[in-house]
Amino acid sequence: MAYLTITRKLLILVAISIVSAAVIFVVGVQSSFKLADSGVSVAQEVMLEGEKAKIKAATDSLAMVLAKALEGISGEQDKVEYMRRVIKDAVFEQDRSGYFYVYTGTTNVAHPMKPELQGKDLGKVKGSDGVYSVRELWNTVRGGGGFLRFTWPKPGKGDVPKLGYATMIPGTKYWIGTGVYLDDVEDLAATIAGELGRQADKTLLVDGVVFAVMFMLILLPMSAFTFRDVVRTLGSITRAADRIASGDFNLQLETNDKGEEGRLRNAIMRMAGALRENVASLRDKGEQAAREADAAKKAGMQAEEATIAAREKADEIRSAASRLEKVVEIVSTASQELSVRVNQASGGAVEQAQRVEMIATAMEEMNSTVLEVATNASHAAEAAERARTKAEEGEGIVHKVVLEIQEVRTQSNEMKADMGVLEGQAPGIGQIMDVISDIADQTNLLALNAAIEAARAGEAGAGVRRGGRRGEEARGKDHGRHP
Repeated sequence: MAYLTITRKLLILVAISIVSAAVIFVVGVQSSFKLADSGVSVAQEVMLEGEKAKIKAATDSLAMVLAKALEGISGEQDKVEYMRRVIKDAVFEQDRSGYFYVYTGTTNVAHPMKPELQGKDLGKVKGSDGVYSVRELWNTVRGGGGFLRFTWPKPGKGDVPKLGYATMIPGTKYWIGTGVYLDDVEDLAATIAGELGRQADKTLLVDGVVFAVMFMLILLPMSAFTFRDVVRTLGSITRAADRIASGDFNLQLETNDKGEEGRLRNAIMRMAGALRENVASLRDKGEQAAREADAAKKAGMQAEEATIAAREKADEIRSAASRLEKVVEIVSTASQELSVRVNQASGGAVEQAQRVEMIATAMEEMNSTVLEVATNASHAAEAAERARTKAEEGEGIVHKVVLEIQEVRTQSNEMKADMGVLEGQAPGIGQIMDVISDIADQTNLLALNAAIEAARAGEAGAGVRRGGRRGEEARGKDHGRHP
């Protein structure tokens, strides 16, 4: 079924509907016949029950009547004669096949149809069905009365199934019985069956005509109309689906129907609208994704370029680090040398300070000497000589200090040149150079101060010498003046 088209499925559905209708019709016909047969059986049972009720009521009534009548008869033979007269004309059924009979035990007392049986013991008489009918009826009577089925000869027909009933005549030793031949019931059942058969045939004919009319005028046209409508609807929906599959989402379907077809068409149009919106959204998202992909590609390229640049920068950093290590080594060496030279400069500065202090002391002594010149001219020459000697020593010391300061300055300039080489590689070295420059400037300042002090000392010495000469000249004049 999964591989069948909807058209074939609908055709199969229509065929199944037709076959189902035919099966229902056939089953209805068979049911009608079975119902007729069942009706015959039920009718036969009903008639049999009616016969039972009839013969029981008749027998019980006649037994009561005979019991009343026999109460007034004293002789047994009179009683027998009376009973024979009463039942002789008590017949029923149209063919007069219904009659009563009287027994005492199994011996017949009165039999209107076969008087030759009167006075005979029929206890051992067995019918063609193997039933000892008289004996069994007597047993039934002794049990309070009842019914028995057996076969018994019917006038003009032979042995026929018979339904008998027997009961005691109250207050006597006699029992009375009667029966109906079942062929009458069977004939009536056959008549009923024939009538029911005719009715069934008539019903079958009417049902056939109705079925044919309904099939030709209702079932077949409705099936064809439904099939054509469903196929047409499916065709339009299929074409709409093909248009949707080809990308045409702007379709319009007729939705005049308010049933399933209309809802299906509305669902198709809603689906087309939803697909249109989804496709537009997907297109926008695709364009956005393309833009983002381009941006991502550019970002990737930029990241790759940045990676390359970072690698180059890393190489440069590693190279700079390598160079910096060398610079650090050079700076370390230069720092050590600078430390040594600074220590030397510090020592020279200390020595210069000591010598300056010595110069100051000498100058103080010269001042004292100059003062003493005024008081003691005799000692002027000696003091002048000592002052000259000390001045010369101070000049030598100053000259030596100047030479050492120049040497320090030269070393500082060399260090500064070395630091200039390092300045482009390590900006922090500039601070060291500034310190070195400050030290050189201070050293120059110290040298300048020392030179100034030396010049001052030289001028003082020259003045002392001139004062000494003048003192000697004065002493000479005094000596000449005072011999």
